[in-house]
Amino acid sequence: MLRPSRRAGIAAAAWSAFAIVSCSSSMSPNGPVASVTVTPPADTIAVGTTTTLQATVMSPGGHALSGQHVFWNTGKASVATVSDAGVVTGLAQGTAQVAASAGGASGIATITVLPPRVASVSVSPSRDTIVLPGTAQLTATPLDDNHHPLGNRTVTWVSNLPNVATVNGSGLVTGVAAGSATITATSEGQSASAVVVVQPPAAATVTVTPARATLTVGKTTTLTAKAKDAAGRVIEGAPIAWSSATPSAATVSAGGVVTAVGAGSALITARSGNASGSAAILAVPAPQPPAPKPPPNPKPPKGHHTPGHR
Repeated sequence: MLRPSRRAGIAAAAWSAFAIVSCSSSMSPNGPVASVTVTPPADTIAVGTTTTLQATVMSPGGHALSGQHVFWNTGKASVATVSDAGVVTGLAQGTAQVAASAGGASGIATITVLPPRVASVSVSPSRDTIVLPGTAQLTATPLDDNHHPLGNRTVTWVSNLPNVATVNGSGLVTGVAAGSATITATSEGQSASAVVVVQPPAAATVTVTPARATLTVGKTTTLTAKAKDAAGRVIEGAPIAWSSATPSAATVSAGGVVTAVGAGSALITARSGNASGSAAILAVPAPQPPAPKPPPNPKPPKGHHTPGHR
């Protein structure tokens, strides 16, 4: 019984003999053939792609013989095939020798077939939302030219705004601050992206300070609102909407600036989502200035007599 290595050697020798003899004639139409050279002597292609080999037939005198019929064969058809025109097609990852034979001589090229190339990348979901302090998992799938998924490919991830959202090597996105970030996955020069929107957490409470204030009509004061989540954490950048229950007494701007416009009281409310807080404002009239005192009567000059008096 032959050992596997012995069988492989016999098979290789048999294929070489087949490449040189079985597909050639003993004499070329243009004279004897000394050698056949295949160019390139080695090449690398990906599964599903092709390369074209050229065979040059030489005479014993070192001249190229034209018009020679060249026979092409492959030593491993499961890895690569070759057409009558020398076009090699990669079928599976591995190495195959391709022979060109003419007039009893042959030349060989070694073809290395790599896994299919990455033609495109798909990222899913293409859009996601994170509520702070949350995360989102993105998945990148490299695809071949026929849009078939490719396994065992390296994918790198990057965020265009890491101050809004970061991403690790597995595509896990972590929200950092409210905003929008583009997350890009790249494999073998091909890229695809997803948009991740980071939202602040829902407010559970809103506290307004000061809780009450008295203003003279025409004067202003600034209120501040602090929103907190259910865990009591302050929500930085939480959206706040201000309103006045009695704008005839006091108005409030989008920044929380209260202006007393008329005597009375007003409840100023700061709202964030479904949570709200309030401050009581008392607007009082401006104090009236005291009435001016009448000027004193001037004293008559000495020696002057009032009419009717002696």
